Formats: sequence, structure tokens, C-alpha cells
Amino acid sequence: MNKGKTITKTIGYVDKLTGDIIPINEVQAANETPIISDKQKPDVSKREIDLGHKIFVFDRAEYTNQERTTLRIFYYENHGDSDTREFDLDEHDPSRKWLVDQIYALTDKDTIMENTYQRIIAEEAAFKEFAIRQGKEEGYLIDPVAYYDSDSNSAKVDTKFYTHAIKLFFAPFNEEKQKEDLFIVKLAGFELDMVKECKDKDLKSKLRKAKTPLEVIETLIEIKKSSAS
Repeated sequence: MNKGKTITKTIGYVDKLTGDIIPINEVQAANETPIISDKQKPDVSKREIDLGHKIFVFDRAEYTNQERTTLRIFYYENHGDSDTREFDLDEHDPSRKWLVDQIYALTDKDTIMENTYQRIIAEEAAFKEFAIRQGKEEGYLIDPVAYYDSDSNSAKVDTKFYTHAIKLFFAPFNEEKQKEDLFIVKLAGFELDMVKECKDKDLKSKLRKAKTPLEVIETLIEIKKSSAS
């Protein structure tokens, strides 16, 4: 039995971002300096975030899928940079907990949701603007809400718009089939200045978790009352 000095063979270390093992073809004595030394920790006050291989400057985070499980981090290479980079991760992946914890030290769930809403609104607005512009140029579309009535020589508002709105809020709501309707109503709610300026995180969280359009309206009324008090 060998009672001499113990030799430890280091085969590699785990890359935190990919989970891959990076091989190290060396044999080290147990009392030698480790290959990977402790690196500088990110400074939360400077909005720094450690992505495993380097420390970057955190900008914001948002969800990229409908289930709200995939987070996209936007970050800068250095302080003062103007161009952001992106990195996606599964928020519920146990191997990414060390990174998720850093994200929530720099932001919160409501802010992430609002960032997501703002992005979707911008994307939808850009798409609708393009589609309507193209449709009008080709002569396929007229304004879907306000239109000109040649019989009375006056502008009209399509009452179907209001009928649909009333049904959406007060008719039986199918949570499974009308997910998109609920999401759009929430988007509109978060666009309101009174919601953006609301400091009550519980109310904003309640708005985010509303399960029907009517619950959205009821929560908006609460926010309106709280802002007036």
C-alpha cells in the first residue's frame, strides 16, 4: 500500500454556461495551487452579472415564450457600451439557479413582465402598422373602426367593436381558448400611465395574475382608486 504523497488527477472543470467538461491534461499535487482561482465577484450596485466565464453589465430581462419559462438576459460587454448582447436560459433549470439568483438580485418579476409586455406591444404595433399600410396601399382595407358612411355622408364608428368588448368582459370566459384575449387586455392595462406609475407591487402583481378580463378591469379600478387617494 502506497503511504506516500497523494496525487490528484484533475480531468477538467464544468463550464457553467454549457455544462460541458473542459479537459485539463495535467497532474497536480494536492498541495499545489488550484488551476481555477477565485475570480472577482460582480458588484450588484453597478448592475454587474457573472455569466460564468466573465462579468458583464446587466441591462434587463424578459420572457421569450408564452409559458413564461425562458428568460432572455440583455447585457453590455462593458460599462458605457450602447450595444446589448443576449443570453437565453430556462428559469426553472436547477443548473441555472446560480444565474437566476443573480437576475432577481438585479430586477424583479413585475419588471420582467412589464419588459415582456413592452416588447410584445412594440412587435405587434410594428407588424400591424406594416400590414395595414400594405393593405391600404393595395386597396384591400379601410379603417376597421372609423369609416365613412356614404349614405349619410358622415364618419361612423363600427359598433361591433363595442359589442365584442362587452362580451369579452361580461360573457362567460374560457381561460383555455381565450388566452390571447386575456393577454392583450393585460397588455393594454400595463400600458396605462396609472399602472406604470403605481408603486403598489401587490396590485401590479394582482393585475399580472388576473385570470379573466373582468378581473383585469376590477384590479385596474383598485389601482385607479389607490392613485386617487
